[in-house]
Amino acid sequence: MAVETVRRECGEPINPSSEAAAAHAHASQPQSAEQVGIALELIADAARTIERLSILLAVQVGEAETDLRDTQAFINSVEALAQRVGLIAERTGRALKGFPNSDRAPEDWMMPPVWHRYADELEANAQAAS
Repeated sequence: MAVETVRRECGEPINPSSEAAAAHAHASQPQSAEQVGIALELIADAARTIERLSILLAVQVGEAETDLRDTQAFINSVEALAQRVGLIAERTGRALKGFPNSDRAPEDWMMPPVWHRYADELEANAQAAS
């Protein structure tokens, strides 16, 4: 049974952004084998979804009457799932020996490159002003 299904049955809200914040807050804490298993299940579920979305997208692009909004929705979904997989894998990997250490924050995974560019500009302007 997928973790998402278990959460729905338990009445827990599913909010990827709150999951990302919680993952960052607890990233340095040791993880049990069960927690690692849950994370790997989430990664596998997301990977299967990405695979299926890419197949559906390829079929849709081949159709003559493709609505560009649908294509963009597929692309956005694949991007969000890939970001989630990266975040979960990194946070889970921190508990494993031999996994490369990273200090990436959730926004490093979840926000688009343009967001980071503006953040860098703000930081540069603040440093120049001081």
